[in-house]
Amino acid sequence: MAKSTPVILEVCIDSVESALAATEAGADRLELNAAIERGGLTPSPGLVAEVLAATSLPVIAMLRPRAGDFVYSDSEFRIIRRDAEALLAAGVSGLAFGFLDAFGNIDRPRTFALIAIMSGKESVFHRAFDIVPSLEFALEELIDLGIWRVLTSGGAETALAGIPQLARLNEQAADRIEILAGAGVKASNV
Repeated sequence: MAKSTPVILEVCIDSVESALAATEAGADRLELNAAIERGGLTPSPGLVAEVLAATSLPVIAMLRPRAGDFVYSDSEFRIIRRDAEALLAAGVSGLAFGFLDAFGNIDRPRTFALIAIMSGKESVFHRAFDIVPSLEFALEELIDLGIWRVLTSGGAETALAGIPQLARLNEQAADRIEILAGAGVKASNV
């Protein structure tokens, strides 16, 4: 009999008010972003402090300095590292990030470099995963790198449309990495 993974409800938030609403509604974990309408960006230090003060739930902070692709210049990566250090020092439970190379594959050196500074905090590879050439290959890379969790729609526009691929990824993961369905997940379809 296959081992069953507990169901965790992680809610994407962008304010203290949304953190309180998600906490009251029974969320298990929060992903804190700025500019959700732009795909989620790194939240400000003030927002992080206020959300951490408002809830006892684990808070995962987004690390993304700009909208657009997930191929970052050296200076952008230095900004990401500084933001990561500040967010971890502020007390977040983990970080959500995604680095791709010019070919659309996982940027292994940068992913590894970020994990190395996280001191055992939760690492989440975000939906940059959904645009890699091979989800199956990329999943094995993330497992090899030690990523805790991957946020994915299964490569589809929404998690609902990606259910068949999400099921395959979950089977492939075999409890080596958590698969977190994301994109268009609402109370009506969770």
